[in-house]
Amino acid sequence: MATTMSATRRLGEVAADLRPARPPYYMSIPDPGSEPAPGWYLVPAGTDHPVYLGHNVFAAFEALLSMKAHRGATAA
Repeated sequence: MATTMSATRRLGEVAADLRPARPPYYMSIPDPGSEPAPGWYLVPAGTDHPVYLGHNVFAAFEALLSMKAHRGATAA
């Protein structure tokens, strides 16, 4: 199983093409105002608001791939 540090690095590599304002990070103690659930978050470029990626690294990876696919589809 991946450690949080290696998961952070790997998710950061996947998210790099999105040029996020803040790369993926894990929030274990939620903040009801901005990060309402434990899990992985990313702050997209051009915003200050985090986006929930998923409760584990696998869900976060899938969410990032979906975001990249959506970005690629809108750019075409």
